[in-house]
Amino acid sequence: SQVEDSISSPKASSSVHAKEALIEIDYSNLNEDLKDALSEEEIKAEMNTLQQRLNEQQSILQRISAPNMKAMEKLESVRD
Repeated sequence: SQVEDSISSPKASSSVHAKEALIEIDYSNLNEDLKDALSEEEIKAEMNTLQQRLNEQQSILQRISAPNMKAMEKLESVRD
């Protein structure tokens, strides 16, 4: 397709690389201990910790049930 052609074309690729080169990452909110150069093992340990925290948060989100919209409709009809 035309979209696939434009994505894989060298022209589009160089445009993406040019845009990426303009991205500036702000590390000011990063903990000081994370700003220091880390060894490969420390990086892996930190990644594991962050992945575990992410998994815990995703688990919490999955347990949250969606609001009962029918209850809101019934409440509105009772008020009327």
